[in-house]
Amino acid sequence: SFVAAKRQHARWGIRRIVEMVSAPGVGVTSASVAAAWAPETDRMPGHERKHSACSAACSHQSCCSAQQRLCAHTGGINVQVGENADCKLKSQEGNASFVIEQQSNVGSLGLVQSSELICNASEVHPTQGPCQDAAFFPIPTWPCTVAWGVGNQIHSQSDHNALRLSILSMSGSEVAVLQCLPGDAVSEVKRQLSRITCTPGHEQRLVFGNRVLKDRETLKASGITHTHATLQWIKVRPSGVARNLESQRRSHSPSKALSASLAEIVDSVMQTEHVLSESARPRAADAAMAITPQHRGELINWMVQAFEVCHFDDSMLHSIVLTLDRYCARRASPIEATAIQKVLMAAVCTEMKLASESEYPHGHWQDMLAHLCHGHLSRAAILKAEFDILRGLGFVVGIPTPVTFLREFATRLDEAGTVDNQALQLALFLLELALFEPEVQYAQPHMILAAGAMSAALRALDAPATQREGLVEDLPIYCPDLHSMEDAVLDCEESLLKHWLMCSTGSITCDRFYVQLEHKFGCSARHNVSRLSPSASLKRFLLARSPETSE
Repeated sequence: SFVAAKRQHARWGIRRIVEMVSAPGVGVTSASVAAAWAPETDRMPGHERKHSACSAACSHQSCCSAQQRLCAHTGGINVQVGENADCKLKSQEGNASFVIEQQSNVGSLGLVQSSELICNASEVHPTQGPCQDAAFFPIPTWPCTVAWGVGNQIHSQSDHNALRLSILSMSGSEVAVLQCLPGDAVSEVKRQLSRITCTPGHEQRLVFGNRVLKDRETLKASGITHTHATLQWIKVRPSGVARNLESQRRSHSPSKALSASLAEIVDSVMQTEHVLSESARPRAADAAMAITPQHRGELINWMVQAFEVCHFDDSMLHSIVLTLDRYCARRASPIEATAIQKVLMAAVCTEMKLASESEYPHGHWQDMLAHLCHGHLSRAAILKAEFDILRGLGFVVGIPTPVTFLREFATRLDEAGTVDNQALQLALFLLELALFEPEVQYAQPHMILAAGAMSAALRALDAPATQREGLVEDLPIYCPDLHSMEDAVLDCEESLLKHWLMCSTGSITCDRFYVQLEHKFGCSARHNVSRLSPSASLKRFLLARSPETSE
């Protein structure tokens, strides 16, 4: 049987009485109990103070079964619980009183063993002491649980909208039972599980039905609407990127040691980046609706040359192309040829503003715009075109690009290794080649495109197979909604290698732009990666994927 009451301040009155009962040789009378209880009852409402202490002998014939068990346990003390208590035991008088009186057959020096009280995190353990005429005044209710031999706390009240989540492990054993609200985020559930399992949130996966729950979604949005649901809890190993960052925690380099603080959140960040990238990725056919493939290729070719001269970061080219393609895909009419340069400068202006202030400080990006357009466009015209682009995109910019994911994948490699840096440059080369062909650029998620480029680069450089395998193993952590990861990466890798081969041999229309890219990645700073043989790389890939067909 459990007795629960409601208000916190009554706890101290009970403790005073228990202390008096526990003290050897100290008599406890109704007056002393009232004196101990008075400071708390003075603050009670008048209709509660008017009740006086009641004393009634307990007969086993009149007590309910729960009271009989309590009497036997406490040595004959009658416990009557008001109707407001959670256990819903009713007193004989029917009022909200809590009466404890010694039975007539127990002497004034009889020993009374009190029950264990669990009041939130506080506990009063069973004590023994002499008891005389003990009577409790009416006790207001508070979140408290009284239990005999029970260590688990039971909530006295629950929200009618609360959800009861049973969390099971892969083996079917119960990990925890949580009480949550429909509006709670999945990440909050993982935080509660972290306190129970000591497993960080980024190493947990929660599955409901056949769907992996996403951290940013609420339980209701995840389809959990019934009052009771069963979730499967899966503990996953952190990604190679997270493990590599964690390994730098004890580095002597302050910058590397500081980057270790990202180990716990990098997997969640990449998941969010993947979702954001997918929400904004245009279709290949839509990207060519507002601008002809010829004009598009010429714009990209000009940017490759101009940005290399201006020493722009490689990510700038990919960000601007993605912004232009998204804008073109949303336009209802083609862009006039005379307005293409203005639209391009507007996209460049937006991306420079989104970059770090140290890279493009105030005043520098204005001068850079004037330099790129040779003074043919006024700043006011560029800013007006920028506003039109932002409005057309719903002011959603800064979308992750394939280069974003590629550099994150590269952090799992040994930065000191020449092969790894060479692989990064070759993967960048393949991704810039893909910019000229929308069917290659937007045929698959950009995270898969980056993984395919890195896998092709590692294979072309005859890197250890464990590096490619580790890359594919990490992908389900970043994009759990995708299936057949290995096949998707292999298909993308084959597409990139074939595109490289066709560009180098002049088999497609964008071959005239290949010369600029070959020159850009043919320098020693980029390890001359464009001088590698695309046919040899493709042959090595086909041999590894289907040995019988290649032979």
